[in-house]
Amino acid sequence: MNTTVRVLEGIPAAPGMALGRAFILRTPLETVPRYSIAPSALPGELERFRRAIQTSREQMESLLTGVELDDELRAIFEAQLMVLEDPLLIDQTRERISDRQINAEQALAVEINSISEFLLKSKEAIFRERVADLEDIGNRLLSNLMDVPGGDIRAEQIRKLPPDAILVADDISPSLMLHIRFVGGIAVESGGVTGHMAILSRSRGIPCVVGVRDLLNTVSDGMDILLDAENGRLCLQPGEAERRQYAGYLKTRRREATRTITSPVNTACGQSIALWTNLSDVDETTDDRIQGASGVGLFRTEFLYLKNRKLFNDYTGQKNIYGQIFQNLHGQTVTFRLLDVGGDKRLPASANVHQRQLRGIRFLLANRWLLESQLRAIYEAALDAEIGDGICRLMVPMVSTVEEMEAVRHSFD
Repeated sequence: MNTTVRVLEGIPAAPGMALGRAFILRTPLETVPRYSIAPSALPGELERFRRAIQTSREQMESLLTGVELDDELRAIFEAQLMVLEDPLLIDQTRERISDRQINAEQALAVEINSISEFLLKSKEAIFRERVADLEDIGNRLLSNLMDVPGGDIRAEQIRKLPPDAILVADDISPSLMLHIRFVGGIAVESGGVTGHMAILSRSRGIPCVVGVRDLLNTVSDGMDILLDAENGRLCLQPGEAERRQYAGYLKTRRREATRTITSPVNTACGQSIALWTNLSDVDETTDDRIQGASGVGLFRTEFLYLKNRKLFNDYTGQKNIYGQIFQNLHGQTVTFRLLDVGGDKRLPASANVHQRQLRGIRFLLANRWLLESQLRAIYEAALDAEIGDGICRLMVPMVSTVEEMEAVRHSFD
């Protein structure tokens, strides 16, 4: 390898290699607007802060219900939701706005930094680890104060990145990782191989290197980087030798992928079996996970609605989404599980539903308009796509009686 190329060392957290330009993720805490508030305008500023809290709470509740989470990740988001009720942060921010007559963003940033410094001095790891939760929810509050769509200015930045971008940051929070799907790779100064960022990177096939010392002091926006997450290395401004290495890696990966996808799936004794994939998002119908699968064995439709809550009352939007799924799958069989909401999956107030404590088919039968709207959207999308017999299948959730299935069949009449 070219000895003139500068190399930073880190820890491999998710395997792979990527070549692209660096994009440094900056948090709202680094770019907070600062200005004074006239005494007569203080009630309006406090109201603006209250609205940001309410919006952040609704967004966190949506995260808890609209995305599949493991128990540990769910516990993190529930803890962040509790921070929104923490008087140490919320009440003191209100007091700082009133006493110092400053804008809400400035007051909030000061409180977050003050509490973070205090926690980082603790000898107890549990308190030091809480800093990440505090800063994550603080960034969300600041983004909402600055009217950033979705409650995270960084998520908006990520959505505009080219697919080969190398994300560079001190660390990346779990909630932000949920937005990261199509990037070349990730490099961070902090974090470890057992952290949620590393776990989510591995599950999404995004090469990741953690624990890179002096990363933010060395890398600049737009710098060419070869990220080698097989060996925990970042080559800055790679030369021809490094680029040839990357080209060879890609050639090997493509050859292995082609062999895996086209190979038959057999048991040790030679019995051929079919492998199906589970999906919960339209974007996933174009992922590598569908390649080589016999079809979609389970499509969890509730996550479509919980991600875009307007769908509950938007038949046309539902039909368009199912049509896109049929189009992306190119004739592969798909099994849609009908809406499995209610109970612990909190619904938006805009969804005019009854018996929210019910689950599965019992919830749908208590809100028959919702059941019939979904069935009609799937049916008409399938007709428009001109799919063959047996391509579209339905799964009815949590059926306990024959009468429940008969009621579903009557909905087709």
